[in-house]
This record gives sequence, structure tokens and C-alpha cells, in this order.
Amino acid sequence: MATARVSPNDHRNLIVQTRLKQNLVVISAPSSHVVGALLKVQELSLVQRTYPVSAYLASPDDSCKRNVPGLEPGTTSHRLVDEQQATGIQILPALMMRQTTLALVTFKDVRAPRFVCFLGAQLRCYTHRLRHQICKTYLKLGHRADCCPTADATVREQCGVYNSKPSHSCSPRCKSCEGDRATTDPQYPRRQRRPFNGSGVQKATHKEQRQSMNPPMKLLHYRRLLMRLRHR
Repeated sequence: MATARVSPNDHRNLIVQTRLKQNLVVISAPSSHVVGALLKVQELSLVQRTYPVSAYLASPDDSCKRNVPGLEPGTTSHRLVDEQQATGIQILPALMMRQTTLALVTFKDVRAPRFVCFLGAQLRCYTHRLRHQICKTYLKLGHRADCCPTADATVREQCGVYNSKPSHSCSPRCKSCEGDRATTDPQYPRRQRRPFNGSGVQKATHKEQRQSMNPPMKLLHYRRLLMRLRHR
């Protein structure tokens, strides 16, 4: 953490975890100034090699995400947060999903509202169904193309054949299960994640709050951020 110039005292309070399949480093820090310093990190040095990274804040544990359709494509995140309202629930960062009419909204609660109000219009909230990331370069589950360790490989998206000739004729074939579908098919069963367990998070949050009323030791409120390694 020398790149971020974190003091030895702050360094002892950091919790660092790695997710190898996703090329992610998860860092939990209790101080806002430490989080701010870590967000400015642009590269990491590992085993005498330097990797560019993208650092961003993770959503809090006591939050949930929902999809809100019917919005104008290109609506800025700033406007989504300022003009969108939900009764009794705070709206955290929101963003449009590419060039679609669908917004991904994060709520500061494990229970999301059924409707939100945006510029006077009432819009329905739908469950955000997560999918496992898939690399469209190497056709492997677990990471994205921008952090693929084999970015130089040439793989056909439909059939998964490596370094094929231009005259090659493709037929859909999944590289993971050998089924008659493309590996990037969004309906691929192995890409579906388990639904969000809001009740479990809510119970854990209430338990933590009860314990903090009479803490046996000093409790620190940690904020997580993610660093995604990008291979050159």
C-alpha cells in the first residue's frame, strides 16, 4: 500500500482479500481518508511486475440493487440520484445500463421499494438478477475481457475454436458444457447466480447493532473498495 501512502497505523486496520478468478483485490478500510487514498491507486506491483488497476467503491452490505425500466438512454448518474425518490429509503449511486432504457439503482436497505418516482412518473422496480461474468476473449466464466490473462488468444464466440482460419464455419457450441449454445448466451444456467438473501443480511445487521450498544472493544466501521487488475 506504499503507492497510496497509507501510514503504518492505518495499514494495520486494513483487511485485504483476493478473488483470483475475477482478478479482484477487495480492501476494507475504516477511515474515509484511507479509502480516498486507495481510490487514487492506478497500478500495483506484484512479483516485480506492474499491473494497471481500476479502483471503485463496493456497495454496502445493508443495501440491495433493483432494475428500473422506462428511462431515457444516456441519463446521467447524477440526475438519477437527484431526481429519483423512494419513500423512506435512501438511493445510493445509480447508473444506466449501457444504451438501454434500464437503470441499475442501489438502495440503502435490504428491502427495496416496489416503485420509485422519477420526474413525477411512478416507475416499477424489478429484481436485479446477477449473472457470472464471462470473458468474451477466452470464453471463460469468472472474469471480464479487460482483465483476461490470455488477451492475445483468438477464440470464436459461437463455437469456441482457437485460432481458426477465416473460412471456418461456426455452429453454436458451449465451451464449458459442450451444449448447443454459445458460451456467451445470457440464459446459460451456469451464469445464473443465487438470488440475494436480504433476510440474512438484515439479521446480521441487527445483530451487529445490538452488539455495538455495549461493545467489549472498539468497533470500526469498514468501507469496502475493489481494485480490478487489468492485464497489459
